[in-house]
Amino acid sequence: MDDLRNGEVLGKVVAYLFLIEFQKRGLPHAHILIHFAPEDKPCTPADIDSIISAQLPDPESQPRLCPPP
Repeated sequence: MDDLRNGEVLGKVVAYLFLIEFQKRGLPHAHILIHFAPEDKPCTPADIDSIISAQLPDPESQPRLCPPP
């Protein structure tokens, strides 16, 4: 959170809110809401795609990372 608040990662932060919750087995996860300065807001889908990504494992080359069928 310090890196996000200081503007070192995504840009100048105007306001933020975060909540840490613990699941049944005690594992924490966070919900984070960030408002950026107008000059640092991602405006186009390409801007957002450059920040957010997800990769799914390939069942052929990484079978241990995939659930059984």
